[in-house]
Amino acid sequence: MNDNLQRYPKMKKVDLSNINPSLDGVDHTRIDKVANTLLGRNLTIESHRVFHHPQYGSFVSVYTAIQWYKLKEKNDKIREMNGNELRDYLSQLAKGKEESIFNEKYVSDAIMETFLYYSILSSPPLLELFLKNDKPFVAYYIDEKGKFKMRDKQMTRVLNKLKPKLVESSQLEK
Repeated sequence: MNDNLQRYPKMKKVDLSNINPSLDGVDHTRIDKVANTLLGRNLTIESHRVFHHPQYGSFVSVYTAIQWYKLKEKNDKIREMNGNELRDYLSQLAKGKEESIFNEKYVSDAIMETFLYYSILSSPPLLELFLKNDKPFVAYYIDEKGKFKMRDKQMTRVLNKLKPKLVESSQLEK
């Protein structure tokens, strides 16, 4: 595995307490639908990327997979929904219920990682961009005052640990 990792650049570190949004794509890769880089835009959890998870089946996005996973009663209709359509559908499911329709509010890092892993593997162009990237991933937004605000610490954490596993998998497929 060490030889395989050497083919791709090592991830650089970034100080999360001192992010300069104007350096998106220079010293970090922003994960957001308005990121400067194609990679950053395509890694958002709502990015439409059909993938198959060997244990849980097929989904149209990581967001869809996460919502399906959290449901107490699995609903296969949502596998092909994403974004506002999915949010509206889940709101309808929850309407009038005393208890939450979800088993949990958040998924573990391990579940987030497995959904991201299979979704990235499902797209060879995205996988290649991911493997060639040497900048740390940071999921954030810019508030109305133009200030940096963390959006998703879990996404940031998981994406920054995922590269060695994807490198290894990409080499096994060759």
